[in-house]
Amino acid sequence: MLDVKVRAGSFFDFDVPVTGEPPPSKEWSLKDNVVMASDRIKIINEDYNTKVRVMEAKRSDSGIYTLVAKNVNGKDSATLTVNVLDIPLPPEGPLKIDNVTKNGCTLKWRPPKDDGGSEIQYYQVEKMDMENMRWVPVAEANTTSAHVGHLIEGHDYQFRVRAVNKQGESQPLTGMDTITAKDPFAKPDKPGTPVATDWDKDHVDLEWTPPKKDGGSPITSYIIEKRPRFGQWEKAAEIPGNQTSGRVPDLTEGQEYEFRVIAVNKGGPGEPSEASAPIVAKPRFSKSKCLSKLSKLF
Repeated sequence: MLDVKVRAGSFFDFDVPVTGEPPPSKEWSLKDNVVMASDRIKIINEDYNTKVRVMEAKRSDSGIYTLVAKNVNGKDSATLTVNVLDIPLPPEGPLKIDNVTKNGCTLKWRPPKDDGGSEIQYYQVEKMDMENMRWVPVAEANTTSAHVGHLIEGHDYQFRVRAVNKQGESQPLTGMDTITAKDPFAKPDKPGTPVATDWDKDHVDLEWTPPKKDGGSPITSYIIEKRPRFGQWEKAAEIPGNQTSGRVPDLTEGQEYEFRVIAVNKGGPGEPSEASAPIVAKPRFSKSKCLSKLSKLF
């Protein structure tokens, strides 16, 4: 069996000598179908020779060609394989879009039904931001899935995928869905106003109520912020999400502070709570001056 490889659009031909007496009939077939002469296919049968030329070869011309020679004394056959190399067919759909967040998503598809006669080298993934309506490459994948990042939060996108082999790239498989780049969960509501439960010259203990809504994702932490009088808000402590109380250390004695709390989930930090009542960093309990003087008399 002979093997013939040609590029799509070129030509291939066979020139096969045939012996036998009386001169045998000749018939070519491809995939169990008789090959017939046409504008693109030329067949010349002579007594002891047969010639076939296929012009502008197509991928569908690939396969095993069988020549059957037959006369009254018997028959014989010969075969050869033709592989017409072409670009692949588009990847098989549907193009599935999962794990959508504010800055990325995951795409999945299936290999093309026909690789064009040569191995798929990679898949080219493209995105289109619906605001500018332009397709741009975003990833090359060696498997039938890809993560797409660097999306703009709040923008709408479509995606498409092409299969690429040595001959070139396929027509695209375009997704039917448009997605919005946003997290599947919202940010949490603001917690209740923090209340001081204890304090001293260098710290304060606060307590608050959790937000009414967690945004569809568990609270992972609480950020406590402090603000000295006439100052700016700054992070003072971070508390695990399963707690609604915490201590703020490293206060300056005598300084007046306000405090607020921010709930955090997978969507990020929510709105801050209302500010607490002003609290002065000083000892909560101190000896009275009278008791102090009396203690010196005894």
